[in-house]
Amino acid sequence: MIRDLDNNETNDLMFIPTNSQIQSMVFLTNTVGSGPSAVVYTPQQQREALDAFIESDKYLKRNRGQYAERNGARLPFTHIVDFKLQQDFNLKMGAKTYQLQLTYDIFNLTSLISRSAGKTYFISFDQAFPLDMSSYVSAGNLTPQYKFTPPVNNKPYTLSDGVFNSARWSSQLGVRLSF
Repeated sequence: MIRDLDNNETNDLMFIPTNSQIQSMVFLTNTVGSGPSAVVYTPQQQREALDAFIESDKYLKRNRGQYAERNGARLPFTHIVDFKLQQDFNLKMGAKTYQLQLTYDIFNLTSLISRSAGKTYFISFDQAFPLDMSSYVSAGNLTPQYKFTPPVNNKPYTLSDGVFNSARWSSQLGVRLSF
C-alpha cells in the first residue's frame, strides 16, 4: 500500500511498479529506528529492496505494472486442527446421580505434530506494502518522493505469537461436576 499525503490509505489503489519504474522513482534517505540501533537506507538501497520485495512475492511479481486487485494477494494458508477428548461419568450417590465430565483439549494439534504446520500469520495494515509517499519535490514540482522500509525476511507478515490463535500448540485439562 502506498501511503500518500492525505493519510487516508483506505481509498488508495496500489500500483505495483515495474523494475524500470522503480529506477525512476525519487527516494529520500530513510532512517529506521533511533539511537545506535538506527539503520539508514540510501535511495539506491531502497530501490533494490523494493525490487527484491516485489520479486519475492508471487502475486506482486506476476502483476508488475498494474494496479493490485482487491484481495489479490493473500497470506499463506493456515492449517489448524484442534482436538478434544471428552468422557462423561455418572456417579450415583444415595438417591442422587451426579455427572462428572473430564475433557482434554489440544489447540493447534497440527503444530504439535509438525513444526512446519499449524502456523498462524498476521499482517498489520501498514505492513501490507511498506512504501510511503512522504512528500513532493516542491510546490511547483509535484514529483512524489518515497521511502521504503524493507520488511523482516522480505515478507510483510509475521507469525502470530499471541495466546489465542497462536502458531504454537497448547492444551488444557477440564473437570466439570454437574449436580
